Amino acid sequence: MKVFILEDDPTLRFTLREIMEGIGHTVFTAGNINAALEVLERVTPDLLLLDLMIGEQSSTQIADLAGYRFPQSEVVYITGSNDYPNGELFSLFPNTSRVLRKPVDVRELMAVTDHLARAHPEAVMSVS
Repeated sequence: MKVFILEDDPTLRFTLREIMEGIGHTVFTAGNINAALEVLERVTPDLLLLDLMIGEQSSTQIADLAGYRFPQSEVVYITGSNDYPNGELFSLFPNTSRVLRKPVDVRELMAVTDHLARAHPEAVMSVS
């Protein structure tokens, strides 16, 4: 699968990239909203891993864009925020598949990724 990671913490972004590449996915990353928009101009991801808060900005605008441009793509939020405590992300952004809490449990992330890959076998075929 092609995985896009938007995370402003460089250490966590590196770790998430290593995990996703380690299980065979092609990974693209960004550390801010503008860089994310640039990446999404040239990449059609199968999965977007989005930190909910990028500095003072919400990454929901990226999920919204993905919903229009890549309706088949899944969005998984990774957050330490208490915003949207009642699952509102799922109704606001229909392509939201999961919300994972920081600190990220690597086994949970891998299980979610595996589940999404099985749900979209056509995306797995795009792995290099």
